[in-house]
Amino acid sequence: MVTQTFTHYAPLIIHDLKKAFNFSQNDACAIVGNAGHESGGFDELHQLNDKNPGAGLGLFQWSGVRHEKFVAFCAAEKITPVEIRSSVLFLIHELATDYHSVVGQVKAEPSLMAKVAAFERFYEAAGVPALSSRYRWACAAQDLPLAAKGLA
Repeated sequence: MVTQTFTHYAPLIIHDLKKAFNFSQNDACAIVGNAGHESGGFDELHQLNDKNPGAGLGLFQWSGVRHEKFVAFCAAEKITPVEIRSSVLFLIHELATDYHSVVGQVKAEPSLMAKVAAFERFYEAAGVPALSSRYRWACAAQDLPLAAKGLA
């Protein structure tokens, strides 16, 4: 289940989330777990089997208006949307702006599973929540060594 890409990047993303929002380890792992689920362990940065130009893109498979915002953000920052770092920068941007309430909602939850569910509910709003998969990825993130620095 856990990919080499996930094993390499998850600790870096956790570091960035903790630094940007003063997240606990569980807070950051819950978010990384959601990303792991959405992107097949960070290996699929474009929605599979979907030729629609607005289809899911990035670690969180942003689609529709959020896809357009992600692409515009990347253009403004002169970065490419199909790089993990680009997804991390956009995630941090969204959590600091349009989705700032998600930070408090995740922090307020008492357990890793509740944090995973809160992030899915208030940030992802997936058609099929698949919480058990998201939780497995979050647990996998918890088992990885900490990173001294991140991507952002």
